[in-house]
Amino acid sequence: MEQNINLLISGKHCGASLEEFFMATGFSINRTAASLPLPEALALLGSYEGNNILLLATTHHGQHLILEDGSDLLGAPREKRILAFTRNKHTDALAMTLGDEAGISWYNYYRDGKMQRSVTFEEAEPEETGRPTPFEKNGLEPHAVLASYCDSWRNLAKLEWTAFECANM
Repeated sequence: MEQNINLLISGKHCGASLEEFFMATGFSINRTAASLPLPEALALLGSYEGNNILLLATTHHGQHLILEDGSDLLGAPREKRILAFTRNKHTDALAMTLGDEAGISWYNYYRDGKMQRSVTFEEAEPEETGRPTPFEKNGLEPHAVLASYCDSWRNLAKLEWTAFECANM
């Protein structure tokens, strides 16, 4: 069975700490584990069976990144919080789902309280909503968008990630 991991990235100059980004997106941090290389952190994420939610997070060049196992990251309550965060901080955010078999299946781009762009890759041709973003200058391919918005997945995978056990707000 494929493991889906949701990735949420704040804007470069969001003006919030990682803890504030957690709170703004609907997570209340309970405790922190040690920092881990991504392969070990993903193994922990995939095997977690606690009562709360396990998230992986890091900050890279001023952008906060959160990884969550599952598909609930952008339920309606979470998306409303992301919209409020981008509106209140006058910033942007990018959300995408990474699958271990299918690659990136969709991404949403938010700016100043509005979803500006949504692209889904479930069919042969991507399904697009909204105007292209500046991060699509090298095309719609999700890894190119990720690299333009933040950094390449290869570079992000080299970072140390911290595991947070969180209550879902």
